[in-house]
Amino acid sequence: MIFVKYIPVQLEKHEAVLTAFRRQALEESFGRSSHFQPETYLEWLAQKKRHFPEGFVLVQENDVFIGQLELAVSVYEQNMIGYVHLLYVIPEKRGTGTGRDMLQYAERLFLSHGLREYHLRVSLTNEAARGFYLHTGMEEIGVEENGTVMRMRKYL
Repeated sequence: MIFVKYIPVQLEKHEAVLTAFRRQALEESFGRSSHFQPETYLEWLAQKKRHFPEGFVLVQENDVFIGQLELAVSVYEQNMIGYVHLLYVIPEKRGTGTGRDMLQYAERLFLSHGLREYHLRVSLTNEAARGFYLHTGMEEIGVEENGTVMRMRKYL
C-alpha cells in the first residue's frame, strides 16, 4: 500500500514544483518543452483551479513531492465527463504503484461528483504511459491533435 498525501495546489507556494513537473511531462511525452511558457501555464492553472479546485493536487511522500494531478470536469459529445489534464509521477517512483494510486484518487473524485466516465489524452510516442493506462482499464478511442495524441476513456 502506498501512503502518500494529496496536497491542494497553492499557486504561489508551489509555483516552482508545478512548472518543473509540467516541463518534465512535456519533455517526456513529446521530446521537447521549448514551447512551454511558465507564466501562461500558471494563468491556465489558476483559471482551471477556480472551476474544480479539488482536482489540482501535488502528491507528497515523506515531505517530498513525487507527483502532480490536474483534474477537471468537461463536456465530451454532450456528456459531462471527468478529464485528466496531467498525471505526472517522478521517474524514480514509476512502477511502484504511485500512478495507480493517483488514478484511483482521480476516479474517487470523479465519482463523488456524479461522473461515470473520464478521459485523458496521451502522446502517441509515450508507449509506457499508453501501456499503463490500458493496463488500468482505459480504452483508446481516437487519435487527436493532428495525429499527436490518443484520447483514452474509462467508464466508472
